[in-house]
Amino acid sequence: MAKVGDLRVKWSRDLPSVPSSVTVIREADGRYYASFVVEVVAAPLPPVTADIGIDLGLSVLAATSDGELIANPRHLRRRERKLTRAQRDLSRKQKGSANRAKARVRVAVQHRKAREARADHLHKTALRAGQADALNACGGTVRPGLAPAGPGETGTRRSAA
Repeated sequence: MAKVGDLRVKWSRDLPSVPSSVTVIREADGRYYASFVVEVVAAPLPPVTADIGIDLGLSVLAATSDGELIANPRHLRRRERKLTRAQRDLSRKQKGSANRAKARVRVAVQHRKAREARADHLHKTALRAGQADALNACGGTVRPGLAPAGPGETGTRRSAA
């Protein structure tokens, strides 16, 4: 890589086709992540024969209409508490000190672990639901596309990144 040099690569899976572009991101904890843009042939999902209702709650994360209860992920709370402690520890360190640099790395690691725990839980929940679909019951998309920021909204400058 230009300006960085050689990087060790750990592939999470094979690419389905030749990438058209790649984006490399460096996290605060020093890890690099590569995101590839590849072209994949769309495969339609099999038709669904039965619908199911899901009720979200606090004591039980989700209750389905067929009686299945999905427990609330307490591990996320534990990760968030560790993250809160790491951030509090960071705010107590003197700016510019070596201890503050170490604390920043600890905060970045806790952020990554909490993000991975959330993503893992969401993936397992989607698999359990049986239908990980991007459409709602009426056929519309669940998440609208990204919209550019308006003139009165805050944003980030290219030089700040």
